[in-house]
Amino acid sequence: MEFQKLSTEALSSYYGRTNVFNQNPKLRLATAVVNRSDLISEVIAQKGHTFHFESSDIKNGSNQQRYSVDDEGLKAMDVAAIDLDDHDPKGTIKVRQVRDHLELEDLVHAPRILPEPRGGSIHGWLKGVYRDARGFELGTLNSTLLAVTMKRQSMKWKSLALGYIADIVTMAHTFVIDLLRMVCPVERVRTGIMSLLTGQLMEKYKAAISHVNFLLEIELDGTPATLNHYFNDNLEKW
Repeated sequence: MEFQKLSTEALSSYYGRTNVFNQNPKLRLATAVVNRSDLISEVIAQKGHTFHFESSDIKNGSNQQRYSVDDEGLKAMDVAAIDLDDHDPKGTIKVRQVRDHLELEDLVHAPRILPEPRGGSIHGWLKGVYRDARGFELGTLNSTLLAVTMKRQSMKWKSLALGYIADIVTMAHTFVIDLLRMVCPVERVRTGIMSLLTGQLMEKYKAAISHVNFLLEIELDGTPATLNHYFNDNLEKW
């Protein structure tokens, strides 16, 4: 079947076997997904945190920018009140890059814009988090401190991840519609085929979104863990 053949080639990025992909660049599904994956990786690395991490230049005093709070920084309770999952018209971080299909609007994450990371030194905020987490322990940190700081720093991850999978789902749906339109020019037949496929496609889309929510729950609500030995090495230095 022509549809299956072209689908396999699109997913394998075998674009040279036919002129279809040169005539219809939007059918290059694998490339579109890889480019979108690169974008979310870059956004999370550069802007996915709540507060900018302190660089050596800031520590040495060459950058005098600070938050508009006292020297002790924001308290943990203040940061908890910040809802970075809300739309911020003054922000620059778009969680969606692909326009929705009407039939997917109730399924995928809505487009919204998130704020930039807060500039200045992170040290004052960490002081506030530490003060609000202190107990009676001696010589050690409260075991929940890392979980609290990690959760605050990753407040944007949910919207970014759900925006990413929403774009992937939309790309896949667009691919199916466009390819079916090309191989089946008769609208009545095409509409009938699409009606048969829609139920199965929606189940696949829901499963993908559910899996992302599962990963978010593990990463954001679970106990922080790592097998990277550099973490303990760096922790001992402090």
